[in-house]
Amino acid sequence: MAGCVVSAAAQPCAFERHPGAAAAPLPPEYRPRRPEGGVLYRVVHDHLETMLAEARERTEHGFGYPRFIEREFRRYLDCAQPQRGFARVRCSACGFERLLAFSCKTRLCPSCHARRMHQSALNLTDHLLPFVPYRLWTFTLPRTVRYAMAREPVILSAVLRAFVHRVFAWQRRAARADGGDHPLPAAVVWVQFFGGALNANVHFHALLPDGLFLAPPAQPLCFLEQAAPRQEDLERLLRRIAARVLRLLARQQDAGAEAHPDDDLRAQMLAHAVQAHLPGPALTDDHTGAPPAAAPQGCASAEGFSLHANVTVPAHDRQALLRVIRYAARQPFALERLELGPDGMVRYHLRRPWGPAAVTHVALAPTAFLHRLAALLPRPYQNLTRYFGLFAAHARRRHELAAYAGAAPTSPGRARHALGAAVELLPPAAPRAAGGAAITRYTLVAAPGAHGLAAGHPPCDQPAPAPAAASAPASVATPAAASPAGASPPAGAPPPDTAADATPDRPRRRSWIPWSELLKRTFAEDLLRCPRCLTGTLLIIAFITDPAVVEQILTHLGLPSDLPVPAPARRPAQLEWDDQAWGGSSHPGDGRRHARRAARDPPFEDPTA
Repeated sequence: MAGCVVSAAAQPCAFERHPGAAAAPLPPEYRPRRPEGGVLYRVVHDHLETMLAEARERTEHGFGYPRFIEREFRRYLDCAQPQRGFARVRCSACGFERLLAFSCKTRLCPSCHARRMHQSALNLTDHLLPFVPYRLWTFTLPRTVRYAMAREPVILSAVLRAFVHRVFAWQRRAARADGGDHPLPAAVVWVQFFGGALNANVHFHALLPDGLFLAPPAQPLCFLEQAAPRQEDLERLLRRIAARVLRLLARQQDAGAEAHPDDDLRAQMLAHAVQAHLPGPALTDDHTGAPPAAAPQGCASAEGFSLHANVTVPAHDRQALLRVIRYAARQPFALERLELGPDGMVRYHLRRPWGPAAVTHVALAPTAFLHRLAALLPRPYQNLTRYFGLFAAHARRRHELAAYAGAAPTSPGRARHALGAAVELLPPAAPRAAGGAAITRYTLVAAPGAHGLAAGHPPCDQPAPAPAAASAPASVATPAAASPAGASPPAGAPPPDTAADATPDRPRRRSWIPWSELLKRTFAEDLLRCPRCLTGTLLIIAFITDPAVVEQILTHLGLPSDLPVPAPARRPAQLEWDDQAWGGSSHPGDGRRHARRAARDPPFEDPTA
């Protein structure tokens, strides 16, 4: 019998489509998200109204937090709830159907923030960042500066510009010392409002190419790789940045930065979150309040300021580049590290034990935990990803980078003509006067296909040759036509693509990635494949938002049709007053008020009695 495995002991026959199919793992299947089973959802559901009531009591006007904070929390309670509407999908082959609830798209929701994080990382690597080496710069500031930056977006933007422009100036000086003309720096910066222990710590993660782009007139872009910054370079650069930031803050204080009138309570919670630290010998200016330690190599510290530039990404390691971008654009807290203790306290576990006492977690009351999250929420329409230099939106030659950023192949039906980038090694420049290593220059070459090679451009520091000119220098990687048969591309370069000789028209770039394609590229799960027949494709047939229709469908399927109602506010325990001692009143002032009124106004007597 074909496909039947029979043992010597005449065991029952087991059918397998192919050998080993029974023991193979099941294919990945989409599982709808259930936020109501998580710690964050339960805490928000049970204590949101109590937190908002406390906020209204703490403000003189009685309004509490700004509207956007309350809106973020309430929208999070509606995330992934089919009672608010859903998309109806059906398999084109077997008729299998599924309901997909809508998301909240808030900055509080870990799932929605993670989607935004993965999408921005893929967009940058697909459409903007060329195949060049990168370095991650991290800049942290003292606590007093953090509070001013978190309170006033104008101060935050000014400090960020001061930091980036100083780094750009250092890169330009190093490029001119290496013989580079017309240097163009570039950077992508992420603003983070949080630290590692649910504290407010405004700092910057800047992803800069480990070098500069050279843009000679009438020549293609050329990338000049720079040597790693030395320890003395970092210390000198940090001193200049710190002095610039302190002068900037002094001018802002003299000008009197205008505060928001509805932000009093948020400012108080923000001040508490900035001063929050783990138990330790002294307050310091790192993410968690750790005691001062010797700065490692590639990191400089002075007067509460810190500059770290020891994380690098090779030119063709796109997976490492994705990990770095996701780290810089991550959410304020990790959902899997939240725990609700038996005493009702919310515990947030640290990544590693801290300090001599080996502190493992931070414990907060539920309402205090929500107040802390409210302080970490940025203002609406405040961009947390900033672009500078050649990566800026209106940079003069930014459009040329789109041809140098490689894009991964997409799903069928959504194919894009992605242009790859080949990196050609030019003759190394002269070493630095201080004895540093030789600097490498790269010529960026656009080509068709995901990773392809096209006809090479001349070196950026040489004029363009005539059509019949001599061949390029031997150290320059030339096309396959000029190379020996069977020769391989330069070490570390992408494989050539000879399927197309002409560059096709590049379609308009797409900044939004569909959820199915995003999950497929991130988690290797094809959500458009039917889980029942494994051959059909799931298609969206309707978006349903009418409450009457939603309730009818959910009732028919046996699903709950009522939204979970947040728990009412829990009033704090009040002191018990002696009614007899205060004239039978429930408030101490009422008894005295009744006594004065009785002495002033005699009791009413009916004259007809």
